[in-house]
Amino acid sequence: MRIPAQPSQPRTRTTKRPGFVAVHTSVLLTGVWLALAIAGFIGLGVYANTPGRPTTGILRWPSDSGLALCEHSPTVVVFLHPRCDCSHATLANLARALPGLSAAPRIIGVLGHPLDKDPEDWCVGSLRTSLSRLPNSELRFDPEGVEAARFGATTSGHVMVFMPTSEPVFSGGLTIARGHEGRNGALDMFVRLLAAHEAPPQLTCRPVFGCELVLPKVSRGHESCDALGSCGAES
Repeated sequence: MRIPAQPSQPRTRTTKRPGFVAVHTSVLLTGVWLALAIAGFIGLGVYANTPGRPTTGILRWPSDSGLALCEHSPTVVVFLHPRCDCSHATLANLARALPGLSAAPRIIGVLGHPLDKDPEDWCVGSLRTSLSRLPNSELRFDPEGVEAARFGATTSGHVMVFMPTSEPVFSGGLTIARGHEGRNGALDMFVRLLAAHEAPPQLTCRPVFGCELVLPKVSRGHESCDALGSCGAES
């Protein structure tokens, strides 16, 4: 006896609503954007708090230097890459510290430049202008960073303080991060040493936060500033 076939049930198709797909896509893209933003902020924070290459502090004013040591007051030598935006904070902190001193030290700002560049053109910028506004200061160009190499400086923003006896009392940076202005322990120590007018038993050293200086090729590392003044790019 034949059993009659049951009529087949029509299949039901489920379709996702366009709004549902759009919402989930938006959530996914937002999550990706947030992850990238967080990674970027972390990367910037690490970069800003990473000091330049460490250097060995010199024991006396270099005898072969073309810079002049002041015989009556401390001499402050500031080594700068003229296109390093990070170093504006160094000059700002230096300007902040000077009014509190009873006598202004002699300040020598050393701007490095490549041999094939005219310093009057290549070193033009707000950093040079800020340097010229410091009291009792002078500007010296440093072709290929020869003076920087003599003093052992490798990073823009490196500040050295010498007594008239040619002894160094401070070597390092005046900021706690790249481009970070404001009072900090290094700046306070810098002021105390200048106010003392005598060399302490030991040289005070601090890390320097900035771009690599223009240096002789045998001393050059990998990080420098490009022609637009953005820190961390190849020159």
